[in-house]
Amino acid sequence: MPISILMYHDVLAPEVFSASTQNIYTITTTTFQDHLAEIARSKLPVLNILELLDGINNQSLPASGVVLSFDDGCYGNYQHAYPLLRERGWPGVFFVSTGIVGTDRGISWAGLKEMSQNGMSIQSHGHSHRRLEGLSAEEVDRELINSKQLLEDNLGTTVDALSLPGGGIPFNLESYARKTGYRLVATSIPAVVDNATSVFDVPRLAVKNRQTLKEFSEMIHGNESWVKYENTKYRLKNTLKSFLPQWLIESRHRK
Repeated sequence: MPISILMYHDVLAPEVFSASTQNIYTITTTTFQDHLAEIARSKLPVLNILELLDGINNQSLPASGVVLSFDDGCYGNYQHAYPLLRERGWPGVFFVSTGIVGTDRGISWAGLKEMSQNGMSIQSHGHSHRRLEGLSAEEVDRELINSKQLLEDNLGTTVDALSLPGGGIPFNLESYARKTGYRLVATSIPAVVDNATSVFDVPRLAVKNRQTLKEFSEMIHGNESWVKYENTKYRLKNTLKSFLPQWLIESRHRK
């Protein structure tokens, strides 16, 4: 059975969540608890990001498992997701856009340090959350270097992994990642991880608030037909995006 990396974003309490106004990637704490219970029922091991990295590099991935990843660094990750993971003793990897740290949207440096000291991995999601494929080489370098340096300096940890803001993949991605000191790059391309996966092109499965628990179960088990369907939708959406101006893509993603 392949490994599924789940891509979460913000997690909010039900009383402040409205499906009609929130981004499709924002879920409630109730939904998140249902997901954790489903993973527990499945008896799939919850892996940390370094286990995954070592497994890919050594062609020795576990027979099955899930990785719980969270993009952006929104405060709900600290307020809701982190305590629920800690209750179960499960690791999570939080890809943080350092530009929002300490703002009203983001987790504070103290909060990130607490998470890091209690089994959570804090990694990079760039600095300003700009899609990298529309930037110059100098701007890409700046996004990756600044984020990594800020995280390492403030948390006293090593940052090895990057997730791509908005899923945007720049030309020569592996070269940028190697040059700036990253050992793993997580994308938004829907697929599962196996021993053929490249550490600089690690796919993930997006968690959305309209998915049913049955769909979630198919996701964590890497159901081939479900993953193929999601991958086809993603590629079609990206083809359509290629005809839109960069400013419009950025503004739509921020909503």
